[in-house]
Amino acid sequence: MIHILITSAPSITNMSDSSDTIMSSVQLEIEANKTKAQALAEELRDLNKKRFEQEAMIRAKEKLDEKQTYKNNWLTHKDQKPNAIIKPEVRELIRENVIGNGMKTSEAMKAFKVSCRQVQRIKAEDPNLVKTHKKRQSKFSHEMKTKLLHQLDQQSSTTLPEMVHFIKE
Repeated sequence: MIHILITSAPSITNMSDSSDTIMSSVQLEIEANKTKAQALAEELRDLNKKRFEQEAMIRAKEKLDEKQTYKNNWLTHKDQKPNAIIKPEVRELIRENVIGNGMKTSEAMKAFKVSCRQVQRIKAEDPNLVKTHKKRQSKFSHEMKTKLLHQLDQQSSTTLPEMVHFIKE
């Protein structure tokens, strides 16, 4: 629906000034075209807005459908062997593929039909992966501590930068 505004021409006061006050038909046509263009631009803006809203609704519905139909990659309880004892050959295959070849845990679960926890337990049993953390010796030795405490006893107003300088010496 297009609304057109028609502006009235100014009233004629003098016939001598008629050429100045009366708008020519070309000027009237230009003004009418301007108003038509504005009305069409507003209508186009409204139509684009409605179209974007409809497209957004469609995308939102598609996302909802995707979320509702999503199936995770984990094995279902029917696919897993319930509390099964894993044969030593299968255990070696899992250890070789997961630890040696870098196979992901989820891929090993699907390939060997075992649970995630079982694969993690097999990985934890590997003696090569057991890491012991040795405590690093402190650079701040016991002798340094005693000398610093003795220095603080002598000069209780020692600042932190002065303590750092004393320790470095």
